[in-house]
Amino acid sequence: DAVEFEELAAESAASAAAAPERALELADQAIGLWRGPAYAEFDEEPWALAERARLTEIRLRLAEHQAETRLALGRAADAVPGLSAHVEDHPWREDAWRLLALALYRGGRQAEALAVLRRARALIADEHGLDPGPALAALERDILRRAPYLDIPVRELGSGDADRGDRSEE
Repeated sequence: DAVEFEELAAESAASAAAAPERALELADQAIGLWRGPAYAEFDEEPWALAERARLTEIRLRLAEHQAETRLALGRAADAVPGLSAHVEDHPWREDAWRLLALALYRGGRQAEALAVLRRARALIADEHGLDPGPALAALERDILRRAPYLDIPVRELGSGDADRGDRSEE
């Protein structure tokens, strides 16, 4: 299962730009293969610890990729439940918070989107004494100003725009 999971995850990432529907299908299949901690039966084996960590990181990135693909396809409401669970289970993943806030905003839930960003900021500040990264700060500012790019699915943005960390208007 681990090999198939990794292959599906890689294929999903590779097909995201050209075929987002296919990328989402592949991500769904890969996540469907996940049945708990990888190599749980080898819990005491040193090699399993590193492999479990590596596969877990792939799964976490895949969950965020899956949500981002849903957003790119204009399916923000479909992304919210999975992202909500994801940030509860993995509260230090700032990109997950960003995606959840964006999904809520695109679903017409601006106040909830801002509440999510404020919750992320408070959590990061309380636990680590840090401010959130620039992507979260920019998203909060842009939601407050209702920046036009927020309503545009990623695949409709120009190729250079999709990679910018701060898409605010200058």
